Amino acid sequence: MKISHVLYKVNNLEDTVSQFRNQGFTVEYGKKDKPYNALIYFEEGPYIELIQRMYMPIIVQKILHLFGKRKFVEGLLAQNNAQEGYIRIAFETTTDKFSHFNSIFREKQFKTIKVPVKRNDVYGYKLKCKCLFPFDANVPFIKSPFKTKRNLSCNHANGIKGIKKIRYKTNSKYLEIVQLLNTDSILEVEEGEFEIDVEF
Repeated sequence: MKISHVLYKVNNLEDTVSQFRNQGFTVEYGKKDKPYNALIYFEEGPYIELIQRMYMPIIVQKILHLFGKRKFVEGLLAQNNAQEGYIRIAFETTTDKFSHFNSIFREKQFKTIKVPVKRNDVYGYKLKCKCLFPFDANVPFIKSPFKTKRNLSCNHANGIKGIKKIRYKTNSKYLEIVQLLNTDSILEVEEGEFEIDVEF
């Protein structure tokens, strides 16, 4: 699969947005009121999501706990404590292929949950997709393409058209599953202490 986007954990969203804008990137907040993330789209290839916290309403957490999904909630929210920097990648495919990749996750002993996602962006456009999340947040997740009337392609003052290379290091427990999911030439996967490095 191709890479959908890369998650970049931030300690202060406003400050990080300013830093990227000062570097010539066009950055937009995920929503108008009390945003917890921001997006950097490109003319081609994957985008970057700057995220200060993983948002999940308390009522949703309680419901998921009741249905045996506690480990998923804990794994997702644990990312709030991650150090600033790139923390996770997402692959992209159509929802009709979710079952195939879910079977790969299950074969490798990774439980998953399918989650619908929708929001209105800062311009009033609706964006919808579905995500297949492994409970283990150390494993990349899968999302479907956005359903939206908006063209997400974006130009940047610094002339960068997209991400050229993503170098992804992970330990032996996760290496094989990442290699099985990946068909994107910009992603280089190798064994080692966890690290994601993005080259423009």
